[in-house]
Amino acid sequence: LPTVIDNLRHGKVILIDKGRKLLNLTYVGNLVEAIELALEKNVIGQIFNITDGEKISKSAFFNIIADEAGLPRPTKSMSFGTAKLLCSIITALYKVLHIKSPPPISRMKLRFAGQNQWFDISLAEKKLGYRHPISFQEGVKHSVASLN
Repeated sequence: LPTVIDNLRHGKVILIDKGRKLLNLTYVGNLVEAIELALEKNVIGQIFNITDGEKISKSAFFNIIADEAGLPRPTKSMSFGTAKLLCSIITALYKVLHIKSPPPISRMKLRFAGQNQWFDISLAEKKLGYRHPISFQEGVKHSVASLN
């Protein structure tokens, strides 16, 4: 979260395809709840996906954090194809010029920004009774407040 806030503060956030792709996240309080439920149910050896139970667009992700932190929302966007080309060029330049610091855009960052990323949590809901009590918006509010 501090890195996201810093990038918002300095205008470094560029949405891919207007931030339409989806993701879901996990507030730490929800994760703790899921761990407690797993311990209570004694589900050793089983694997569960845990999220806040919401699909949030990338633009909503940044907008909600910006709003809670009192920062401007990101307005810059580029297509995935343009970003992929730019990423390849920058990565090649960094290699040729022997620049040791990480490039401002990488394949991993591009993948995060340009693809849907969400997980099915129905198994945790059924087997654990997991109900993700804290919404994404509420989680962001708590998290931003804890940074001050």
